[in-house]
Amino acid sequence: MTLPDYIKDQFPRELQSPVEQLADWFYEKSPMRQDMRELTNVVKELAESQKELAEAQKELAEAQKRTEKELRGLARQVGGLSENIGGNLESLAVETLPAVLNEEWELKVLQCEQEPLAAGDKELEFDLVARCLTGKGEPLTVLCEVKSNLTEKEVERHLKKASKAAPGIKGEVRVVFFGFRVNLAARELIKKSGAYMIFGNGRFMKVFNAG
Repeated sequence: MTLPDYIKDQFPRELQSPVEQLADWFYEKSPMRQDMRELTNVVKELAESQKELAEAQKELAEAQKRTEKELRGLARQVGGLSENIGGNLESLAVETLPAVLNEEWELKVLQCEQEPLAAGDKELEFDLVARCLTGKGEPLTVLCEVKSNLTEKEVERHLKKASKAAPGIKGEVRVVFFGFRVNLAARELIKKSGAYMIFGNGRFMKVFNAG
């Protein structure tokens, strides 16, 4: 502790040094000195804790960035997988549908592909549109929805689209669903509507309009 000059000047020059030493001695022995030391230690500990917290926050931020990057990569992989599954299922439907239509309804399939159909001033996309001829040479069009796992909402949506497109199609229109699985509610709706279901293995689910 340094004694201020205005205090030292109150003493003769030869006593100034002893007085300053005495002041230092009192300061060292005083409770204030101990309190200052403890306060200094507390401040150091707080500074260390703050530094550790800042480092932890930095590590957390970096870990979060890595996680977000990994999640984006996973989402791309899942999206790619879904596209592959969907594409493979549609390819299977293109190969299976004509054979089943010929076997079950004796239809000659002229064309089977994805096709937009006019509905008023709009165009509606259908997974598959099969342009066919009956045994009598009459035109018949099959509107097919392709889904690996059919739900009631998807069935309802396809039925509504088909009903909007049907007036603009020449000849008879039949609605078909193609997939691997169909839940009970969707199955009942297909049955009630008079539509049909073809499974991925080519099995034909015959349903008839309840009305």
